[in-house]
Amino acid sequence: MTKLPERLTATSMLRISVTYDFPYYSGLADDGTVSWPPSPVRLLGALKAGAHHLHKDDVAQGNQAFKLLQRITESQAPLIDTPQHTFVDAPPTFVPSSNIPEKTDKKTLASVVDLSPFNLLTSAIKPKPQASLVMSDRTLYFWVDVDLSEQEIMVLQHVAQRVPYFGRSHNAAQLYVDEVPQLPALNGECVRYYPHASSRGKTRGWQKNTCEWFDINFERTFSADPTIRQLPPLPASGFTQAIDYIPLNKIDGENLDVISLEYAIPHWKIPHLFHRFSSLAFKNVAVVPITDSYRPYADGRLVGLGFMQKKTSTQVPVEEIQAEIAETAPQILDIIDDSSLLNTKWRVHQPRALQPSTWTETSTQWQSATPLLGFPDARIVILEIKNYMRETYGVDIHIEYCLNAPPHPWHARWSTSDLSEGNGTWWLSFATSKEISGPLILGERQDLGFGVFAPTRLVTT
Repeated sequence: MTKLPERLTATSMLRISVTYDFPYYSGLADDGTVSWPPSPVRLLGALKAGAHHLHKDDVAQGNQAFKLLQRITESQAPLIDTPQHTFVDAPPTFVPSSNIPEKTDKKTLASVVDLSPFNLLTSAIKPKPQASLVMSDRTLYFWVDVDLSEQEIMVLQHVAQRVPYFGRSHNAAQLYVDEVPQLPALNGECVRYYPHASSRGKTRGWQKNTCEWFDINFERTFSADPTIRQLPPLPASGFTQAIDYIPLNKIDGENLDVISLEYAIPHWKIPHLFHRFSSLAFKNVAVVPITDSYRPYADGRLVGLGFMQKKTSTQVPVEEIQAEIAETAPQILDIIDDSSLLNTKWRVHQPRALQPSTWTETSTQWQSATPLLGFPDARIVILEIKNYMRETYGVDIHIEYCLNAPPHPWHARWSTSDLSEGNGTWWLSFATSKEISGPLILGERQDLGFGVFAPTRLVTT
């Protein structure tokens, strides 16, 4: 589990800055989606490549650089600060296949020659994913908890200067290495990612033998011995650590942090999963279900978890909110990993629901994403909602519908026999007299995921 206080009280930290020429990133994971945040192993691989270039120019400094990278792999996975960002889905491009057979015959001709102009099937071209994300700024930071001397930092800076890009070859970037006295406070312009070791983790973290893995594959690629070059690359299994990164924004009561799940959970199982979170002590943080709703073919499955500050009369310091999320989020992920509610056939990719702005946008139109738990009479429910919205947000509302049956395919009945305490479940749609911003959560038992509303029709002025 991530220990936030230890990171915040570190006497000094190594900072590795990555500044892009253009504010977009397109490094991909094995499944063709954007690997975000960039994995520690990707950073280590870039620095290893720079160290090999340095070794050609200065053997002594190159050897020292290799030893310093080994010391880095013996430290914890780094914290990562990234700009605010949004994912961009771009169609794949098609490139010539580089898999040329040793012998060309009638069977292998299609893999060498592009036969598509003749309306014939061909495997000479293959799709190349082009997923990427756009950032609000051009710089991201890796914070490594390792003590180095000024001379050693200078050697790593020589290594960083020899790295031309970070991500894919068209993500031109400049790397810079220095040391800062302590980890700076989080501001509202960036997202800070904390590592969490997980057997289901989708990010590759380094460990003590990761440099050995790079060295073996380097030899198999650039060796002067042709028999060694014929050996296939070693897979990463056993040389890297599976981790997840917990994202934290500067929580101020209106922000929402969203953590993606690896596998989705059916909509109707949400209250049962949240009931398992009751053993955790939430003091200042509320957990919100993030569902895939309000789009074609959506079925309301749970794809992520949102973290927000509880609505209290007292102002809670940001540092306390960050510490609580950093401590409880890994515990929640462990509960989900052990849960029988997961559907391992439903791998979560990058639906729009995982973007916090989906739930915090300003709108006058709101509809249920999860059912509201309230009085079993619709008239009382409507009256209570109108009074609450007038007292809390200063707006009047017009109810479009208030139903006790799921109105859309992304809704489902929740089994509430042991949770409802005599209340009914309702699905609502209403319009407000003026724009309000989310996240909007209404009704009873919000701790079980009830009452989440989504802005469904944005109003522009």
